[in-house]
Amino acid sequence: MLSDYEVPLYQGRPFSGIGYEFDDGACTREVFLRNGIVYSEARWTEAGGMVYFDVPNDEFGEVYEWYSSGGLKSVDITTNVEFYGGMRFSEGGRLVILSACNGFLEAIPRIVRKARFFPVSTVHDVEKLEVSDDLTLFGGDVGDEFFRYLSDCGMLRDVAVLKLANVGVKFLSLADLPHLGELHVDGFELTGIKHGSGEYLDLESFVKGGNSSVKIFVDGREVT
Repeated sequence: MLSDYEVPLYQGRPFSGIGYEFDDGACTREVFLRNGIVYSEARWTEAGGMVYFDVPNDEFGEVYEWYSSGGLKSVDITTNVEFYGGMRFSEGGRLVILSACNGFLEAIPRIVRKARFFPVSTVHDVEKLEVSDDLTLFGGDVGDEFFRYLSDCGMLRDVAVLKLANVGVKFLSLADLPHLGELHVDGFELTGIKHGSGEYLDLESFVKGGNSSVKIFVDGREVT
């Protein structure tokens, strides 16, 4: 059994090489160690289904997790100094979280050339994903233009709870979110919001004007 808390030794020194872990005769984990530190790792179920993959390439780190049913659970792509982002999915395959920072969306073509299991091939493939009715969008790459794209393609139509965290959105239209019941605004300032073809209002004026039945929360506190 490979320990997550003790440095494996070989002849008294931290081990470098490949280690394996078995469960009832089936290999369920493989790690590559450098001086006793795990550099890359993959895990499987006893039946052979992959559940975890963390093997960096020469351009970025990529980590994937799968549900035991085989569906993709999460993907995280990171670089030391450039873009980072990822996605989370429900067990039913619906997008729950999309994070995109420091040029992650623009880098998708580059990511696809190297990544092993990345779920989209272009930015516009995002609209092909099924979306949870409770959706979180995170990161500065999610700006006005990208949000309008998500709205215009109908991707947000069934969203009931929308959480925007540290995004680059300044002006928000709720016209294409007919089922929205809650909007959470965290870590950024939303300049204006509107419903339909009206003018943009600040959040307090929008709520007090009775323009919508949507409950709005800013950094966890409801706007009243």
